[in-house]
Amino acid sequence: MPYETDSITVKATPKDIWTKLYIGDKELIPGVDSEPISLKPGENIIKIVAISESGEELTYVIYVTRCSQNYSVANLSELTIDGVSLNPSFESSGKNRNFFAITERGVINLHVTTVAQSEGASVYVKVNDDTVSSLSEISLNPGINTIVITSIAPDKKTKLIYTLTVIRQIDSSSSKLAYLKIAGGDFDKEFNPDTLEYSINVTSTMNPVNLYAAAQASGATVVVNLNGTPVSDTSSIRLTPGKLSLLTVIVTKGSSSTTYHINAQSLQGSDNANLSSLKVMVGTKSFRPLYPGTFNRNDNYHDPNNTIFDKNITDYCSVIYGFDSVKIIATAEDTTVKAIQFLIDGEIVQSTLEGGIAISTIPLEEGLVKKVEIVVVAGDETTRKTYCLYVKLLNLDEFYWGVYAPSLDRSKAERWEPKPGAGGSKTVNGYVSGTMNWSITFSPTSTIVLTNYNDGKFGFKYNDGGFIAHGTQEAALDGVVSKNGYNVTKPGTVFYLKTAEGEEVAQIGYHIKVQGGDTVEGADSWVDFTYLGQKVRKPYKLNKPYPFSDSYDWNISWDDGF
Repeated sequence: MPYETDSITVKATPKDIWTKLYIGDKELIPGVDSEPISLKPGENIIKIVAISESGEELTYVIYVTRCSQNYSVANLSELTIDGVSLNPSFESSGKNRNFFAITERGVINLHVTTVAQSEGASVYVKVNDDTVSSLSEISLNPGINTIVITSIAPDKKTKLIYTLTVIRQIDSSSSKLAYLKIAGGDFDKEFNPDTLEYSINVTSTMNPVNLYAAAQASGATVVVNLNGTPVSDTSSIRLTPGKLSLLTVIVTKGSSSTTYHINAQSLQGSDNANLSSLKVMVGTKSFRPLYPGTFNRNDNYHDPNNTIFDKNITDYCSVIYGFDSVKIIATAEDTTVKAIQFLIDGEIVQSTLEGGIAISTIPLEEGLVKKVEIVVVAGDETTRKTYCLYVKLLNLDEFYWGVYAPSLDRSKAERWEPKPGAGGSKTVNGYVSGTMNWSITFSPTSTIVLTNYNDGKFGFKYNDGGFIAHGTQEAALDGVVSKNGYNVTKPGTVFYLKTAEGEEVAQIGYHIKVQGGDTVEGADSWVDFTYLGQKVRKPYKLNKPYPFSDSYDWNISWDDGF
């Protein structure tokens, strides 16, 4: 199983109907998924014990290997050459995989370590197209040497390629270059030490440019000018957008000097500052819908039935529950955008941008709305467009009475009748998906199992996609015949509310008294509810409070008064 899978369920059916199945001390209901079984990284052993009516036992064993977090990671944790500096400097968490170095040494020692080396990751190295078995004492040719490192993750499929261009300088009187390159672009002709004139078009994503220049001779000096002015940092030379710039590279050795000319046309970047998509992620794999508009009724108020994204609409809101932060993913329509910035209260928050996709993690406050401004800076560095995302994290009361209570109460009222008789069971399907199985034995005991029981959007429009109730509870009935009540008796038995992708949102434990054999809870019923690290006991009320009325103020933290 991949690392992202932290639990599984098991479904088993005995050959004989009188055979009982157990995982640990928990009995399996035939043909119904078990409760979630947690998986630790590495090997997990799941034993299913089958006990026949005569007492004979058979044990079935399932071996489940949950891969580590590094199973598909091919990144390097170390890349160095003894006594030689790399440009840019290697960072294990960085995105650079192309490096440049200058040395006078004929032999170098290369050090390469993978992040997941201890878990089976491997590397192989080619120097000037020849595979090498040892990374110590690698021989270099005079001039350009290309070292290609292929790093392979433990899954033996995921690969990353790192390239080192190493220039070996020699003792000579030459005043010519061995290497000349602008990162990310190509000259109009292939570099040749004897060719002194070049042209290049510089895109907005290449500007400022990173120029690599290395002399053939050791001890030679290299000076770079931009429009006649010396450049102090050749890794960040800013060109004027829309203008033609002249870069000169002057190589001097003794009394000899050679000048190379580069006509660099800095292209005007695109003026497209539109987003093509905007997504709100919670947990590690669950997404929440966006509603065009705001939570402010005096402004552009949203329609909960409308969940589209349109690049021409700049205000959106999203309702979040169960997670105290969101990951916002903004994708530009034009991948050459210069920047995508996330701001809260005018302050820029940390984010990443690669290939026109920007990601930022935003912390939330229970019950309150967080306004996030997303500023897109187009490739021309002038055109800007601001999208506003309003994110509401429901507090415990808002989630319980607004999302959970109406929908799950409705499922009890409309799906749990008629109840099975003693020794019988009943299985029904959820409104959207999943299975509920209710069996009553002669103990008298009632067992209720919800397997991926999805109550969908019933009772709450903002619960788009629904949540899944999953778990098992045991209860003791007041009487087998009358069946006029049941109470939770087994500690720790709860229903788990999860997203459609299986990430936990809340836990529910019932104590329910049924009046007159119906599924209407009595006044002494209650629910234990765990949400965002808080556990409370909520009373049952026939006339429930409901926060999301027509006058509800989304910007405050609602309190049910209990």
